Amino acid sequence: MRRGEILSLRWNQVDFSWGLILVTGTKTGRNRTVPMNSTVRETLAALHETKHGDLIFKINDVKRSFTYACRKASIMDFRFHVLRHTAATRLGSWRGCLPNRSDSGSQYDSDVGAICTWNQ
Repeated sequence: MRRGEILSLRWNQVDFSWGLILVTGTKTGRNRTVPMNSTVRETLAALHETKHGDLIFKINDVKRSFTYACRKASIMDFRFHVLRHTAATRLGSWRGCLPNRSDSGSQYDSDVGAICTWNQ
């Protein structure tokens, strides 16, 4: 998920029974569902017990905190967006698909999660 999608996430977009998050207001204009792993599900469930309002996260930007956390962990030259690629790769291998990288070099085509070739 993109940073803006995460920060604008509302409780009515989280389906604990199916383990899915409905992402709306995307950059592409198309809604999509994202499966939750056990860590995300447990973390959101704990937050849900103490919820105050519709928004899950009550912050506008995570850039400063993310930069600070990376510096504390001695991680250099790492951007939040890279996590999206890591998640797409892991989700792809979990679902049994292999990344299909295009030679065109566009951001959409090079995004690991954009196109998958399903294993038979």
